Amino acid sequence: MNRKIIAATLTLLLALQPVLAAFDLGDYPGFLFEDHNLVAYVVYGEDAAVSDVVGGTDLAVRLAAESYEEVPAGEEEVVVTGDAYRIDKSTDFLEYDEELDGVLDILGEDELNGLAGGTFSNAKGTFTYNEYVTVPETAYVKFAIDPDDDTDTPANYLFVDSDTYAYIYKLEFPTALEATIANINTHLENKKITMLGTEYTITDATRTAANNWKLTLMGGASKVTGNHGEPIDLTVGGTTYTVTPSIYSSSEVVLKLNTKEQQKQPIH
Repeated sequence: MNRKIIAATLTLLLALQPVLAAFDLGDYPGFLFEDHNLVAYVVYGEDAAVSDVVGGTDLAVRLAAESYEEVPAGEEEVVVTGDAYRIDKSTDFLEYDEELDGVLDILGEDELNGLAGGTFSNAKGTFTYNEYVTVPETAYVKFAIDPDDDTDTPANYLFVDSDTYAYIYKLEFPTALEATIANINTHLENKKITMLGTEYTITDATRTAANNWKLTLMGGASKVTGNHGEPIDLTVGGTTYTVTPSIYSSSEVVLKLNTKEQQKQPIH
């Protein structure tokens, strides 16, 4: 296969590749690809200046990002939706082997819509919170071969140390959320909070230490009021379930899901 060669300055070596004469920069970078694979080299001299080497590396990264194919989603394919953000700044682009946090160490509402934050309300007032995602300190992108790939085809991979979190999500109240232990059922439990763009219901709040609380969240929860012994139809994820509550004691209730009895649940 003939390989087209380009310099870091985008000067094409037309003398070596006459076939390129039919193209102009309006066709860039499409003529450098065959079957969505890059068929070109980025070259610089042995004694090239550092700025030329950096420019060539940046060009290679940009060309690699163009090596993709849009495929219509079918019944057997996975469609990924949601926010996306490219780790770079206007004057600081992410390069091969450069750690991500060297360019950007934290993402917030300015970078991702899902980190919009929100408000939480209870009897103590309304409290505003912010959401963040911190970028791993040692993660970097490398053009490499996956040792599990039998074809030994190089590609772009994100490397993260095995003992490092890929990312850390943080929810922060600039003004502390207020709640009392005596009224924890009404101050926290059965309240709604939105995280990463999804609404959750706090179903349980447990104090694990002097300054620590463990919250149990339920996503997609439906809130209904039922009477003893009367079945209720609930639809979750397109499936309808029949739930029958039976009062077990002054503080507990037994739920029957369809016809199967579930464990006792506290009454809120």
